[in-house]
Amino acid sequence: MRFEKQEVSCLAPCLSRVQTLEQTQEVALPEGGEARVLGTWGQSVMRSKEWMGSSILLTGGVQVWVLYESETGELQCLSSWIPFRMEWEAPEDAREGWVRIRTLLRSADARPVAAGKLLIRVGVAALAEAFCPHSAAVYSPGEPDSGMQLLRSQWPVRLRKAAGEKPFELEQDLILPDSVPEVSKLLSWQLDTKVTDQKILGNKILFRGTGNLHMVYLTTEKLLRCWDFEIPFSQYGELQEGHSADASADVVVAVTRLELEQQDGKKLHLRTGLTGQYVVEERQLLETVEDAFCPRRELKVSRDVLTLPVVLDSRRETVTQQQTLQISADVVADQVFRPDFPQQHREGEMIRLTQSGTLQLMYYDENGALRSTAVRMEGEMPLTQNETAELTAVPEEAHLQLHGGRDTAQIRSEMTMSLCATAEQEIPMITGLEPGEKMEPREGMPALILCRAGNRRLWDIARECGSTVSAIETANGLTGEPETDRMLLIPVV
Repeated sequence: MRFEKQEVSCLAPCLSRVQTLEQTQEVALPEGGEARVLGTWGQSVMRSKEWMGSSILLTGGVQVWVLYESETGELQCLSSWIPFRMEWEAPEDAREGWVRIRTLLRSADARPVAAGKLLIRVGVAALAEAFCPHSAAVYSPGEPDSGMQLLRSQWPVRLRKAAGEKPFELEQDLILPDSVPEVSKLLSWQLDTKVTDQKILGNKILFRGTGNLHMVYLTTEKLLRCWDFEIPFSQYGELQEGHSADASADVVVAVTRLELEQQDGKKLHLRTGLTGQYVVEERQLLETVEDAFCPRRELKVSRDVLTLPVVLDSRRETVTQQQTLQISADVVADQVFRPDFPQQHREGEMIRLTQSGTLQLMYYDENGALRSTAVRMEGEMPLTQNETAELTAVPEEAHLQLHGGRDTAQIRSEMTMSLCATAEQEIPMITGLEPGEKMEPREGMPALILCRAGNRRLWDIARECGSTVSAIETANGLTGEPETDRMLLIPVV
């Protein structure tokens, strides 16, 4: 019996690994003298990513702002650019493909190291995901010979079919509301992006979302204040080929440039470069022949296993973190939460996700003095996952709530994570059938057998008894699998 060979093409993950590094830089104060550091902000920027044969290279930097109090008691701000470079070793059997990288600023702080000098330290984490072209053969039969029984199975699988990126720019004038104090001096600005809608329409990818621009500044009264602007974006890109209506996109937006210019006390001008890095997933229904037999003929069966990298599940979960601080915060001036990539601790089918991060809190105490503190926060979540599955967990956004008392403050953080579980799915299939000589019926073999169904499928019963599924269904008036305790009439064909 002839089987036709068809190729199934997709992308297979060949790397998913987080790398962390710390970079330091000594910076001289413009006015010299001693300084008391009050707070540090930073923005991670991705400059380039490249797959260079045996390695994957990321270059970027962190724009850092340090707020300090000079010897004269004036609030001053120092900015600096700290470059970084990360490299991942690519698998030996993968020398080309596509890479998606997500970066996080884990920490940023500064301290005096000598008169007129500050040591700035930043911690950066990056998750590199590499995808390689993959193809596998699926065998499907033609019309079977008379009397040959085929057990056909359908396998709905979700595969990564394409990947790419769409660079774009945003430029916008921003105006503070009348109720918000004017800007005397800009101190820092950071942009967090969130994709709210992503879809595939034929050979086009569409995605839209918002960028949350968090700005910290000094008012004309020399008070520290912050404000957030929501910057919407909407983009589409061309794909190399069309996809079905069931296809979906997974888009990660990286900041490649960020500039904010103060034009007057209420008006600012934003220019930013962004890159949407996307992976296209598509559901595909595969049909294979899992088993075969012929009641009156021996069959020589050729078998194989189809192995495909499938997406099992994609969802979002929220981890709650709580902390009590021994501080007296009269007015909160600014709060920034810097998450880490979640840690995974696996025990069989149980995965315990630990989501941690650092909160920088700046506040005015009851005496009107500007203070700052850094708090390490941590939350856990248990998940049940197939032992063979690989889980990718990425922090997306944090919602902070701060409730202050006389001498303490309660902080609650709800961190949303995106989770994606993937695995190699093995699909058994027959790749060829060669019928042998016809067999004579056994002497004394009854034409009708009575047996109890038990836990066996109709297919197994038919094969054991020399019958066919359709013959058993007709004889017993069945439209599906029988109940366990049912007695069946088995016609021997």
